[in-house]
Amino acid sequence: MTALASYSTGTVSVAAGGTTVTGVGTIWSGTNARPGDVLQIGNFQSVISDVTDLTQLVVPPWGGGAQVGVAYKIWQVSPQRFAGAQAMQTVNELVAALNTTGFFVFVDVGLTAPDPSLGDDGQYAFQPTTGKTWAKVAGVWTYLGIYKGFSFRGPYDNAATYSYGDVQTTAGSSYVYINATPSAGHAAPNATYWQLLASIGATGNTGATGAGYGGTSATSLAIGTGSKVFTTQAGLAYQGGARVRTSSNANGANYMEGLVTAYSGTSLTINADTVGGSGTFADWNINLAGNAGTAAGALLAANNLSDLTSAPAAIRNLGGLDLSAVVAVTAAATLTSSAFGKLHLISGTSSSYTVTLPTPVGNTGAIIALSVDNPTNATKLYTIASPSGNVGRATSLVMWAYEQLVIRSDGANWVIVSAKQIPFVGRFTRASDLTLVSATITEIPFTVASDDPTGLNLCFSGNRFVAPRASSFVFSLYSYHTSSGASFNQNWLALGTVTTKASGTYSWTGSVNAGTVYGTSRLAVTAGANILAAANVDGTGPKVAGAAVSALLDFSEVCPSW
Repeated sequence: MTALASYSTGTVSVAAGGTTVTGVGTIWSGTNARPGDVLQIGNFQSVISDVTDLTQLVVPPWGGGAQVGVAYKIWQVSPQRFAGAQAMQTVNELVAALNTTGFFVFVDVGLTAPDPSLGDDGQYAFQPTTGKTWAKVAGVWTYLGIYKGFSFRGPYDNAATYSYGDVQTTAGSSYVYINATPSAGHAAPNATYWQLLASIGATGNTGATGAGYGGTSATSLAIGTGSKVFTTQAGLAYQGGARVRTSSNANGANYMEGLVTAYSGTSLTINADTVGGSGTFADWNINLAGNAGTAAGALLAANNLSDLTSAPAAIRNLGGLDLSAVVAVTAAATLTSSAFGKLHLISGTSSSYTVTLPTPVGNTGAIIALSVDNPTNATKLYTIASPSGNVGRATSLVMWAYEQLVIRSDGANWVIVSAKQIPFVGRFTRASDLTLVSATITEIPFTVASDDPTGLNLCFSGNRFVAPRASSFVFSLYSYHTSSGASFNQNWLALGTVTTKASGTYSWTGSVNAGTVYGTSRLAVTAGANILAAANVDGTGPKVAGAAVSALLDFSEVCPSW
């Protein structure tokens, strides 16, 4: 009869009453141990209820006392191992067919060596993931090496990871990776990792020198156009249609140039169409030449660029500024790339408007010039805006009469290269009395605007100062206050965007019935901001009435926004 199959590789440990059996050197795979098999240690046996992994079993509470590092045997009697008689016969036939000398035992990717219980002498074990191969000799698996095909990886890459059998090329030679451990950063010819597979060949012999150009001739010829025959060296590379210049060795300014019409033996014939100098010479140097430029396409040094088809266009194409013509802008407009390199004259008297620039993005080096006409032709405010990035320090700026601007794209913004700014200056006055009520803040409405050199008075609107653009202004505010009915305890003036004493206060106090209140302040304003002048009187005792007999506001732009 056939004895029961069993497995006993390694040793085991289990605690008294424990349910976990731990193995050392065991390989409790699905073949060697299965639930339902019987574990025997000494004379005590227990059914295996589960196989956790290659080194751990689960059993009912162990009744055979504590065991540490002892021999064991697994009787492979699990019902999971049995099938019908016909099926078992088929399996037995299959096993018999496979269990022949030379049959490969496949090694799992997680193992470093074959299972010692598998295979017979003369059989081989193979691990497909690494190419490692073993042979079983005298009951022991013996490592033979790594056997796998070449993998051609192309030129060496220092950052790439190479494995056994990989082939790469370095400096014309091929190397195969021979280390069992994959790695990167080990360049050939490091013998720990690479073996020379094929070495680069030696440099071959230099070939024979081919026919060349050049040459000389001692033929005596006068400089002139037409057919010229030179006696020269044989074996040169000239062919019909090549352009040749023959020049005097003594003075290269004496030459003839033209197309080769014939070359045979030592005779070279050219049809000279261009000449320099004059005289008869017999010391010719012969060389290839390029085609001469035509009158329509050539620029002659002697003409100092006067032969350009369009000098202004050439200036613009070179990134310069063409001032020979002016582009008139009289209403709102969006400029395009056609504006590059040109001067634009802005004017208009009906209303303010916006000029939108081309985008600076992708137009590095492009230049645009802008100039606002005189106060007669340009009586409004003109906004220059960029569709992306800034123009100067902001996305837009405001210009008025006489102002000029040259801007250049840096690829992201319009940068101001040159500018002429005219500061806003002037005076607002009020000559008539303005009644003041005690303890009441009252705006002073001005009635007359003056002292603007342009005469436009663009800062005067609604009897007050309205900022034409974001900037800083110095203001000087003056008023003469009188009272009736009682003396003042305090008189003050305020200047700001609201009628409150906090926005720049200039005050005079005293117990008299009249006095001057004045002050100077520098304010930063935004475009369109209303700057108000406000007055106040404060009496002692009963409320009193007062009057700002006269008032004036001087202003001057000191920090333009550009």
